[in-house]
Amino acid sequence: MGRSESEVSEVFIGMVELGHVHHETEQIFYILSGQGQIRIGGEEGGSPAQHFPVRPGDVVRFPRHT
Repeated sequence: MGRSESEVSEVFIGMVELGHVHHETEQIFYILSGQGQIRIGGEEGGSPAQHFPVRPGDVVRFPRHT
């Protein structure tokens, strides 16, 4: 399903780049491989940063504008 066929959802497999921000929709990630740390918030003038460890099998929801 491409963006043209959906109002608010999309599904894809890919790598997430450091500093990724998505303003149009919330995003939900299912971690397939690797491990790392998710940071939500902490932008200038925003809420304090929250850090969460992630590994394969984790599901992470990012609200819009984070």
